[in-house]
Amino acid sequence: MQLIKALEEKKAVRMIAKENQKVNFNVANARIEKDMLWLRKELSGKSGIQQLIKPQDAEKDGVRNIDSAKLTSGTAFLVTGILISTTSFGAPLANESEMSKQEFSIGSQADGALFNSELSIKVGGEEKMKALLRHMSPEVAGDDKPEQMAYHVSPFVIPPSQVINPELNILDAAGNCAIEVAFVGYKISENRG
Repeated sequence: MQLIKALEEKKAVRMIAKENQKVNFNVANARIEKDMLWLRKELSGKSGIQQLIKPQDAEKDGVRNIDSAKLTSGTAFLVTGILISTTSFGAPLANESEMSKQEFSIGSQADGALFNSELSIKVGGEEKMKALLRHMSPEVAGDDKPEQMAYHVSPFVIPPSQVINPELNILDAAGNCAIEVAFVGYKISENRG
């Protein structure tokens, strides 16, 4: 039964990707796998609109698995949910590498300033979603499966080589904290062999 469900999911993902005109490879034979794209950003003392990833940000263990704010050619991603995690700490981090040592909690209530912030996700300049963090609480409390805990969004495709621009509008200055934004969904990879 699980196999049939997985095959149906992959068929649906292929159909959605095929309809997206910016996915510039043949998705009929593409590899489809559940996956997660994520990024972490320190926001200590910040307020106003904060760009969470920039084109000059390289992929880095413990900080992000997105390189240069876009996917490589031959790779697309179907986002079905977004998972927000936060952490607070005593003093601002000395450098970005210290991010991997932090313990993140799912949900956005760790820092009040973040709790009232507005997250906007743009792909290729087009806004795909906008929501207050306090409205993006986990769907299933206590579950340990990210795809079930994620805030469900209208599915959207991140095509290859399109800039991903998540921004957080922090209304009140944040304390010493960091946010993790994870895109839950399906990685679609061109089958080149």
